[in-house]
Amino acid sequence: PLFGALEKLVSIPKSRIWGAEMDMTLVPTRGLTVRLAGTYLNTRIKTFSGIVGAQNVGGLLFPVFSSFKGARLPFAPELAGSASLDYLFPLTGTVEAFLGGGVRAQTKSYGSPQLGGQDKKDATIKGYATLDLRAGVQSADERWKLTVWGRNVTNRHYWTNSLRAFDTIVRYTGRPSEYGVTLGYKF
Repeated sequence: PLFGALEKLVSIPKSRIWGAEMDMTLVPTRGLTVRLAGTYLNTRIKTFSGIVGAQNVGGLLFPVFSSFKGARLPFAPELAGSASLDYLFPLTGTVEAFLGGGVRAQTKSYGSPQLGGQDKKDATIKGYATLDLRAGVQSADERWKLTVWGRNVTNRHYWTNSLRAFDTIVRYTGRPSEYGVTLGYKF
């Protein structure tokens, strides 16, 4: 009552999670590899009573509790998936080249359990997709490999978390475009 609402780590006592997952690797022709993965999640809180506000009683703040039954679990997008395509081809008898790319995407999720209204909007992590590209050369026996790569090459701005801390909405941004070169060698 003296300090108002303070942070506390709590667990949701009962919840329900069901869904489906798919992961496939296809090699339709020599040198070409296609990878597809996807997840469907349906989550619901069954039992959890959390703080939704504060009530001022004689100058002291007391928490107001409400049931979160039926709300979605945080950080559980309904749909998430990835797809990648890689092509490996010979340059010489001992050196191969490769090109590839991948897309990763997810639908919206929430940074904390929410019942609705503005609180739910504030906790929403918007859906997003990112594109990665790679190219390089390697020895035919795969002892060494040189890769030039780019991650999130479209520089998509996205959030990995969104939460309300008292009167402030805090959002953690995902990684921006990154580029690099990797040299690997197997001993």
